[in-house]
Amino acid sequence: MYGLSFLQNAYLYHRHRLDPQHNFSVYFYPTALHLEVGLPNLARFALLPQAALCAWLGLAEARRGPGVAPLLQTVAFVATNKVLTAQYFVWWWAMLPLALPWLAPRRPPTRALLLWAAAEVHWLLWAYLLEFRGFPVRPAVWGASCLLLAAHLRVLAALRAAARLGGATKRRRTHGLRDSLGGVATGDRPRFHHRYHGDSAEAGWCAGE
Repeated sequence: MYGLSFLQNAYLYHRHRLDPQHNFSVYFYPTALHLEVGLPNLARFALLPQAALCAWLGLAEARRGPGVAPLLQTVAFVATNKVLTAQYFVWWWAMLPLALPWLAPRRPPTRALLLWAAAEVHWLLWAYLLEFRGFPVRPAVWGASCLLLAAHLRVLAALRAAARLGGATKRRRTHGLRDSLGGVATGDRPRFHHRYHGDSAEAGWCAGE
């Protein structure tokens, strides 16, 4: 498969893809209502907040460390995508270990991650009742998708806070290390001199002379 056919199936297809089946995305129910009763297609605008959020995080968090900005952008991309299934979560979970060196160990995003897991289990409960039990709970599934979006944004905020605190901690350690290296940070450098005793020279260190 080459040329325009490849571009269409690999990339361009996703511009106009409509998926009304229940999934983790908040856009699935509006898409279903668009196809069923003709309501406006909100999913067609999904790229706008998604691209804006990813661009802002890339610019604002680039200095935090090479593993931080890509992680935040991936969380934002997944959370706001118009189609969201379970394998999408692997994208940012796989990137989390790469960002750990730049996250403050005293403020890990543990609580946010646990809330995210609870929101996912909550969604799966309603999806089970809809798909396997046949209960008319599609609005409840959509409500659970909204809660999962909020949980994603909470993870995003917690990761940003941990990255900011981690950067401040690294700067403090760097300054402390400089201050401890014999006055290097204050410009008081040790100088080498010779002491002469008759015809012989004795070399020695004398700081501050």
